[in-house]
Amino acid sequence: MAAALGVHRLRILSYFASEFPVGKPLSVVTPVGDVAAPADADTWLTSSLLADLVGNGRITADAATLWADSHIGQLYNEAVCGAGLLAATPGSLDRDVVVPLAHQSALAGVMLATSVVAAFVPELARQRPVAAEMRLDLLAGLPQVLPRPRNRTPGCLCADPVFFRAASADEDID
Repeated sequence: MAAALGVHRLRILSYFASEFPVGKPLSVVTPVGDVAAPADADTWLTSSLLADLVGNGRITADAATLWADSHIGQLYNEAVCGAGLLAATPGSLDRDVVVPLAHQSALAGVMLATSVVAAFVPELARQRPVAAEMRLDLLAGLPQVLPRPRNRTPGCLCADPVFFRAASADEDID
């Protein structure tokens, strides 16, 4: 979020922690772990995130009035992910920003529903791959190999050593 909006990470975290609307300045900069506040963090107490986004040309003044009472999550989801308000110009970001496509969830739902139907239709079930994960790279061309073996991801419960020991020993997990 910070990279996409062009602001310091601690400012974003402080808006999340305080639940202040982005149209109001923060009342306090919330310390978070090892994220150090920049020298200009005191300006966050007098100028709202939205005002600064207007000032640096990321959002128009007209659009800012629509977002004044919004939470930081709403601003990000609709302005960045939905490409609703941010004026992104070539070279305005110094690195790539991960932004989900608006139809990503719908496509995942269609793929899941197709998988369920294929499991219950005998003719399709025989052709259904055993792989539990499907991935479609919308930026790559077709054809693609969609079914893949399920890979462990960081933070997955299946990689937790306590859970793994308990599950292997058939222990009750409290």
